[in-house]
Amino acid sequence: MVIEVRVKVNSKKEFVRKVCEGKYEVGVNAQPIEGKVNFRLVEVLLEYFGVPKSLV
Repeated sequence: MVIEVRVKVNSKKEFVRKVCEGKYEVGVNAQPIEGKVNFRLVEVLLEYFGVPKSLV
C-alpha cells in the first residue's frame, strides 16, 4: 500500500486525518531538526495503522 502524507510540524496535538483515499494529513509535535520529525512521523503512523515497523 502506498499513501501520500502531508506533515504539519510543531503541532500542539498529534493527529492523523484521512483527507481522501490514499491521502493523509499528520500532525507531529517534533522539531524539524536532525530527522526528529521523520522519526516521530513513523511512530505516529505505526500507532494509527497498527502495523509493525518493518512495514512503514
